[in-house]
Amino acid sequence: MLDYVDPAVCEANKAIGEYVWMNVVSFADIVFSLLTLVFEIILILKLKSHTIYTHFNFRIIAISFALFFALHSVCILAVQLYNQYEWRFGAPCEAVFARWHCLLFRCPTLLAVIGFSLNHMMFFVDRALATLSPAKYEKTTKTLGIVGVLFFWIVDAIVVYFTIFDNDMDAVYPYCLMTAQASGQRIHCIYISLIALDIAVLIGDAYLRKLSKRRANVRDMNISLEKYALGEQVQLRENQITTAWLFPFAILHVCVFFIFLIATTVYRSIHTNGTMTPQHVAILEGMHGMVCLYGCCANILNLKVYTQLYKERAEKLLVAMVGIDLCADAELYASYFWLNFYNYVSLIFALGTLFVQAISIWYVRKYRVYCHKNFKIIAVSFFLFFTLNSVFVVAMQISRQYTWHVGDCLAVQPRWECLIFRFPMCAAMIGFSLNHLLFFIDRCAATYNPRKYEQRSIYLTLFACVVIWLISIGATYYVIGDNEMNVKYAYCVISVEKTGPRMLVLVEVLMGIDIIALVGDAILRHICQNRISVRQCSISPEQYALSEQVQIRENQITTAWLFPFAILHVTLFLGFLLASMIYRTIKKGSALTPEHLAALENIHMVVFFYVFAANVLNLAVYHKLYTMRQNGRKTDKGGDHGKVYFKMFDQQIQ
Repeated sequence: MLDYVDPAVCEANKAIGEYVWMNVVSFADIVFSLLTLVFEIILILKLKSHTIYTHFNFRIIAISFALFFALHSVCILAVQLYNQYEWRFGAPCEAVFARWHCLLFRCPTLLAVIGFSLNHMMFFVDRALATLSPAKYEKTTKTLGIVGVLFFWIVDAIVVYFTIFDNDMDAVYPYCLMTAQASGQRIHCIYISLIALDIAVLIGDAYLRKLSKRRANVRDMNISLEKYALGEQVQLRENQITTAWLFPFAILHVCVFFIFLIATTVYRSIHTNGTMTPQHVAILEGMHGMVCLYGCCANILNLKVYTQLYKERAEKLLVAMVGIDLCADAELYASYFWLNFYNYVSLIFALGTLFVQAISIWYVRKYRVYCHKNFKIIAVSFFLFFTLNSVFVVAMQISRQYTWHVGDCLAVQPRWECLIFRFPMCAAMIGFSLNHLLFFIDRCAATYNPRKYEQRSIYLTLFACVVIWLISIGATYYVIGDNEMNVKYAYCVISVEKTGPRMLVLVEVLMGIDIIALVGDAILRHICQNRISVRQCSISPEQYALSEQVQIRENQITTAWLFPFAILHVTLFLGFLLASMIYRTIKKGSALTPEHLAALENIHMVVFFYVFAANVLNLAVYHKLYTMRQNGRKTDKGGDHGKVYFKMFDQQIQ
């Protein structure tokens, strides 16, 4: 606390603390500075667990940049948190600093701002030396990098001292800024110099990236055994990686930090009055907030790019170790008859399914059989599962045949590319059984209490369908979630490594669901037939309700369709599940030989036939039901519902 402060300075500080936009800027600075520190810590942890080996000089410059980010964020946090606390909870004038106290926090931020551009230039110089003379650079010691970093830190500190050396350290200002007394004009000159430096370095970064890529490619194509040097080749590859990181970083540097420099320089050129009004302070701090944003974005970008580069390097090492074997395996699979047989037959079934579905859509729109909306929603869900499976089967098989016939190792795919096709197919397979179970539950509700069911809204069924889709996606993710997505395989299957045992568990669960639903379908069909017979024979006029009779009739029609569908489901899909479970149990842990893959795929071909047959059956049954309704919608006893209703109504009013 200062001994004496001019009341006018206190009032000015209070006005700044009460200015809305000043508080918005202050809180934004706090958030961005905290995020910068958080992402920097995450990046450090990532560096320890996922190491990319680079030259020590490059690493020492990167450490220097990280220290500048941390220094800037910590000092901004200290200033803004102190201001917010004193403005809200402190005594009057408590947020007013003496000049020397202010500079304890503000000088490091200016040091960091200048350091960002100097470090950017150091990166460029380091990569230029490594690109132009990789053999010599690879042999340089770490002393050069350390001396270079220390030199730039010293230059940075001298520039900061030049900015504030003649300030009156006991002077008091309404708000703590670097731009007080003669410092404002000097900072203006410093920012203009940094703009010129950043423009030159950005142009150099773009040229360096292009040169590094071209030099690495030319070296790989034209190098002879006599000229080959492992150290130089490693250095060329390192240059390619580091410049691939450096260029997007340079773009970010220009987009955020460079814009801050231009905006600040222009504003300082226009606004030469040094009076610290709330608006003036908020504008200056708002523009400086771009530096906080730059620090946050730079660390996010560094984390993302580093992770990507690590994955690319791990992938290249894997290809280098096993790439030739994978290509040979892919050629072997491409020439194996039964795998080709599976591909062509499954493609025919999938295309046939889509053709039948197109006919079904046209037929249903033209010839309607009215039933409850809940039943329609479940039928649409089933239809979409069929479509999802067929579309991705067509895409996968066409893609596979293309890569096999074009050759050049294109059939070798990373895991994530394979799962683009296999994930929806697996989710659809799970959805078949869950939708079958939902059909059974829906018909149970309609049969048990047709009057209540007839009045029920669609929202519960919609929710159930959404749950089924989420379960299907979640169960598929459980099966493949922890797979290494960048590992390459010569053939795309769902069951590899940890996935095989989980697929076995999944198949067993689906088989249990289908058995329960099948038994329930048979019982339900029997109950429904008995109930409508009893209802027609013994109903009294007081009990008769047309809507309930229509719902009972609808139950008879839908269960009449559902049972043959359930038989087909058991004969084919349940048969596939049983065959798959037995084979996976016997061959648990087997290598992916052509014979093993062909057996798995040909068992899976039953699913594609099931999907095709189910859609053909649905179209045929729908046509039959429509024909029955067109012929009078007669009951099994020959009584027409309309005539029965009016007969009952006449008896009630007599």
